[in-house]
Amino acid sequence: MLSQFKNRMLEIDTITSGKGVIISTKDLTECLRECARNIIKSDEFEMRTRCEFLSNQIIHYENTLYHKD
Repeated sequence: MLSQFKNRMLEIDTITSGKGVIISTKDLTECLRECARNIIKSDEFEMRTRCEFLSNQIIHYENTLYHKD
């Protein structure tokens, strides 16, 4: 995401603050949308992994209880 900002931003010299950068609303929106998608994908994967682990753990505990009986 940072490399996209760097490639799409325009460096300017301001009168009061020295150097500054400008990025268009469209580019900013696109970069943030892509970032949000990536976060959601990674969180979905994390949640799926946790659910599968918990399911396997429950099955293991149930089997352990049945074997003790």
